Amino acid sequence: MRIFITALILIFSLQFWTKADDIRDFEIEGLSIGDSALKFFSEVELQKNIRKNQYQGSDGKFYDTQIRKNNFDIYDDITLVFKKGDKNFDIHSIGGIIYYGNRTKKCNSDYQKILSEIENIFPNNSKDVMENKKHPQDPSGKSLVNSALINLKSGATAEVACYSWSDEINLEDYVLVAINSKQFESWLTNYYNSN
Repeated sequence: MRIFITALILIFSLQFWTKADDIRDFEIEGLSIGDSALKFFSEVELQKNIRKNQYQGSDGKFYDTQIRKNNFDIYDDITLVFKKGDKNFDIHSIGGIIYYGNRTKKCNSDYQKILSEIENIFPNNSKDVMENKKHPQDPSGKSLVNSALINLKSGATAEVACYSWSDEINLEDYVLVAINSKQFESWLTNYYNSN
């Protein structure tokens, strides 16, 4: 088991934890902020996987798509955020999701390890942390989120979180690793503050 965890951390390290001054150098499954998603996916695939309910009540300036592929190296799903009307599908946010079934301890353990790696890559940045916050989608109050948002000096952010769902919700626990452009992070902050 220890070998597996070490191998997992090495894979994370080699794939996207490049020491970079520019957020565009941070990669998840080979994708970076500012890339055109059309280099990786067809327009049909991007369009058919749009999550229509993701930013309900927003001005619609940004939207996202979630793609599941069996050939991703690390992640089970990738989420990509685009600006409405952008025919080039330039990426403003990338999120990688790893599902854990109902293994909450493993989810939280990997969350801590990944967070430590990100903090080493982006040192001396402020961080907003939530520990065991009740998830608003679970009326029972049993679904919890542990997350950290690293606020980079450029205005972009890096996020890592573990979502552990209650039995009543019947969803798999998962770790999210994401990077947001300055423009999207600003919009997202305004969206959450208005809801």
